[in-house]
Amino acid sequence: MKTIKIKSKFIPQYSTPDYCICSHDNFIYKFFYNTKKFKKICELPPKSNSFKDKIKNRIARSWLYRTFVSKKFGINHAVELPSGVILILYDKLYRFDPAIHNQYAEPVDSSILNSFPLKNGFAVYPDTGDVYFGDYICSNKQDINIYKIEDNGLKLSICHTFKKGTVQHIHGVHYDNFRNRLWVTTGDDNSECAFYYTDDCFREVKLFCGGDQSWRAVSLVPLKKNLVWGMDAGQDALKTDINYTYQWDFERKERSKIGSFKNPTYHMAISQNCYNIFFGVNFEPQRKQESDAAVTIWRSGSDLVFTEMLYNPYLKSNITGVSRYGYVFLPLGELPKNTLLYTCVNVENNNFDMMMVKT
Repeated sequence: MKTIKIKSKFIPQYSTPDYCICSHDNFIYKFFYNTKKFKKICELPPKSNSFKDKIKNRIARSWLYRTFVSKKFGINHAVELPSGVILILYDKLYRFDPAIHNQYAEPVDSSILNSFPLKNGFAVYPDTGDVYFGDYICSNKQDINIYKIEDNGLKLSICHTFKKGTVQHIHGVHYDNFRNRLWVTTGDDNSECAFYYTDDCFREVKLFCGGDQSWRAVSLVPLKKNLVWGMDAGQDALKTDINYTYQWDFERKERSKIGSFKNPTYHMAISQNCYNIFFGVNFEPQRKQESDAAVTIWRSGSDLVFTEMLYNPYLKSNITGVSRYGYVFLPLGELPKNTLLYTCVNVENNNFDMMMVKT
């Protein structure tokens, strides 16, 4: 394997086989895998059109400030629609259409949002270009919504609601191209940990399975015959809640363990034709389970035999907008074969650097 540093303070957000949508501060770039070059796409606008806000924005967005002063994580979520429109979630929903916009992404009315999603909690439905995500709120005292962004990113609506007490929050919505299905992962207490699915874009939502920490997952990867995930039993879980990885066999209708990465799996990434599957395993300092204080990445092929490809010891840093967890950020979408982009934060080595590894 060959690993190289691409750029500091960049986050891979959404990948295609040719390029990856990346964020840096309030900017969106395309990174092209073959040339290893960046192209600036857009940025978020100033808070207002006032002279004061424009000056503050100019200073904060300057190269000198971003390079030598700022420790800001920046944009949390960005996805590209089949049309080429880019959607961004930061303090609100933004939309950038390269056909009509020049520099700035434009705000979309997002007043109905209760909260923002967990990182990588988006699903793009390819037939329509609609985007789905859910509330990530650490409370079971209110209704929890699934949201739909439709009309090429122009309209935000609620498409499903879990009634108060059903789930604490939505970990993610994930598209299954083998079954043309959307999966929903929820948590965090035993009764709230479950997989739900819909085959009709949330007109009907069905419970697949759940009821304990083994069904507590942030991400999952649908394959032709299997469903693969890693547990997300974090620092609030019991010492006995070991973080296993699982597969569900659709033909046999049974679940089996693959192994254990010890720490909670947050994000997963796949390459073209599911040639590689990558598990991003984070570190929560106050966990009760016995595990190494490190961030790791694990890789497998279609045989689901996982090997560790990154081990990066935990070291807390002071990045604005990031928790104290050791965290590895992987992109949504589809990676090129044998290639991975990632960024780790709160780690000893290459902290807040976007790295590329050829496997």
